[in-house]
Amino acid sequence: VMSNEPKLISSLTVLKHLSNSDHNMLEFSVVFESEKHVTDSRILDLGKADFNGMRRRLSTVNWGDLLMGQTTEDQRRILKETFNKIRRKWGSGLYGDQTPFSFSPLFF
Repeated sequence: VMSNEPKLISSLTVLKHLSNSDHNMLEFSVVFESEKHVTDSRILDLGKADFNGMRRRLSTVNWGDLLMGQTTEDQRRILKETFNKIRRKWGSGLYGDQTPFSFSPLFF
């Protein structure tokens, strides 16, 4: 078992040969632990969004002119800023004061 994360695989056991082959079976566990991250962002209420308005506005953006000559990181930032500006105008409200959580595996 190959992995670039040392703690991803545990309890590795080499078992008997696979049928009449000279290959052995392996039994192992994959560790999927995660950490809980509290963010300061809000949860969107997408049920109230005007998706048609957002589509119309997004279709008017000249993405070629906007992104041409930019680095990949700048393109990502511009795309995110543009989308968020449009989402704020035609998007949804926010659910109350709920604090969202995100979970990510420890090996990321």
